[in-house]
Amino acid sequence: MVGIRRFQHRWSAINIWGCIYAGAIHLRLAPNPLNGLNYLAFIQETLPDIIGDGPGDRDAWFQQDSAPGHGIRGVTDFLDEVLPERWIGRFGPVHWPPRYFPISHNSFPNS
Repeated sequence: MVGIRRFQHRWSAINIWGCIYAGAIHLRLAPNPLNGLNYLAFIQETLPDIIGDGPGDRDAWFQQDSAPGHGIRGVTDFLDEVLPERWIGRFGPVHWPPRYFPISHNSFPNS
């Protein structure tokens, strides 16, 4: 009689965060687990390196989806401070419906 063996592989998740800004593609390894506090620390460190520190440098739009960590108060407060009225997502100045992906220059007529 032949025995049946079952093999189970545990997969590790790798989260890649990326943006396109000033003609360059920026990719970073995001923290794992990606919870609200880890995400907040990550964007506090990452965004200024990419978009600059001064108000004149902040002509970017920032978009995030409806992941649970994206909606914590610290994240939304940080984005309101760094990119006032220029971020898209749950609880943001520009609401982005879940699972809605089309984006074009017509989405932001005042930019």
